[in-house]
Amino acid sequence: MPEFVCPAGHRDRLDRTVAAFVPDVSRTRARRLIDAGSVFVDGHRCRVASRDVRDGVRVRVELLADDHTPAVELAILFADHHMIAIDKPPRMPSAPTRLAATGTALEVLRTQLRRGTAERDPLFVVHRLDAATSGVLLFARSQVAAAALGDLFQRGAVDKEYVAIVAGPVATERGSIAAPLIASAGRAAVAPSGRAATTDWQVRATTPQGVALSVTPRTGRMHQIRVHLAHIGMPIVGDVAYGGPAAARLFLHAHCLRFRHPFAPETVTIESPLPAAMDAPAGSES
Repeated sequence: MPEFVCPAGHRDRLDRTVAAFVPDVSRTRARRLIDAGSVFVDGHRCRVASRDVRDGVRVRVELLADDHTPAVELAILFADHHMIAIDKPPRMPSAPTRLAATGTALEVLRTQLRRGTAERDPLFVVHRLDAATSGVLLFARSQVAAAALGDLFQRGAVDKEYVAIVAGPVATERGSIAAPLIASAGRAAVAPSGRAATTDWQVRATTPQGVALSVTPRTGRMHQIRVHLAHIGMPIVGDVAYGGPAAARLFLHAHCLRFRHPFAPETVTIESPLPAAMDAPAGSES
């Protein structure tokens, strides 16, 4: 991870500065890294290639092993002129965070779409999945589409279905959890002073790992499904942060999004098949 302090008398654009001080990085590649959110100026991510950088400024660059080709080929579940949905694998952040910029679904998809062309497809984050959660992840392809889709999510006009495999005993076939949540330092908890949150669930199947539930969050709070299920004694398998048993992955999958297309008279349904590790054996449906 190259890091340097601009020497005395230095003053230049950020892209030229990165190209000048990081070995084997051309100005074109520097722009690509800046666009991906992989360049930090004095500890803050900067996506402006033309930013004026002077002496004394500290620059850090997160290099990919090969930023011309994505490390993972993301499966595209739906695409039109306004939006694109992918099947996000587990352990991949949805978008750049304060601590990491590379290897995110946003960055990998941008690279994947740009491969073989000089065009830069704009992509905008509409919603996020936890890094450990797999499944349907939606991006907008313009600022207008981002605003329209973001409004649907804000108004609760997007039906979301997740599949979770839980470890705790399940006493009933279905239930609803209404418990306010607070978030702090990357964790969430049930608290009377928190924001209203509601999650519905019903038993889907019995699997070798535990009981599979179909889960519908009616609100969109951080870690909502994970915290709510743990709160009623049904922690998700692999969710050690909230009391679940250790496993090779978090057994939580964003299975389906359904919403009215903001620019066409149709309902969009986007589904991601269950990962093999979560798929129930034949004949186990409840």
